[in-house]
Amino acid sequence: MILEYYLNDGATREGQNSRVFPSETDTDINRDIISSLNFCLKNKLPPFLHEKNNKIIITTDLIRKINIPGITSFKDNASVIGFEYTSARIGDGENNKPMKVLKGSRENLCKI
Repeated sequence: MILEYYLNDGATREGQNSRVFPSETDTDINRDIISSLNFCLKNKLPPFLHEKNNKIIITTDLIRKINIPGITSFKDNASVIGFEYTSARIGDGENNKPMKVLKGSRENLCKI
């Protein structure tokens, strides 16, 4: 559900609307799940997906992008994807304030 959005529809839409691929070789990615995830993390697509200390971090921006039946809160997503609902600092400088996030492993994210 979540992966489908950003690996298929979302990455393309976000890339076209808000980012430019850094080089021509980056647009020719392998379409397996790990390669797609690595591509999204490297190019900061979509904006709710981050990597910090070898963990995947998903921010609340996710809720504005995805409507999943039965999921009524950001915290509900944690159990669906096997992540922890916690606080983390995302961003640089003054934007580095603690916020509620979903944090987990690549493996858990790729299982769904």
